[in-house]
Amino acid sequence: MPLLAEIPKLKIKANAKSIANVVDIGQLDRQFSEAIRSLRSEIFVRSDNLENRIIALTGIKNGDGKTTLSISLALAFAKLEKVILIDSDLRSPAIAKSFGLDNEHPGISNLSSSHFFTVCFSPP
Repeated sequence: MPLLAEIPKLKIKANAKSIANVVDIGQLDRQFSEAIRSLRSEIFVRSDNLENRIIALTGIKNGDGKTTLSISLALAFAKLEKVILIDSDLRSPAIAKSFGLDNEHPGISNLSSSHFFTVCFSPP
């Protein structure tokens, strides 16, 4: 895989407890926000002819910035086009907390295990 961008660590430690914290801290750190815009541009250039893009972000351990990077990149793309941000970390999801959703709010695992999903997408 080619290296698309090098994202510096935020100088101020961002906690993913609220989306406002991630956005405010990311905008305060000019190197971080410029790197996010650079990554967005690189993804646009490499996928110019694609109508839909799927971007997967992953990391090795907790606390390495997956949530902050995911939210920041989604917000950068959202300034230019429609975005769907899916937190598929089933062990320790953090994006819902960042948007102020409670634990009872249904997520992707609820959808994938629901009767509706299995009926609509079952093979003929």
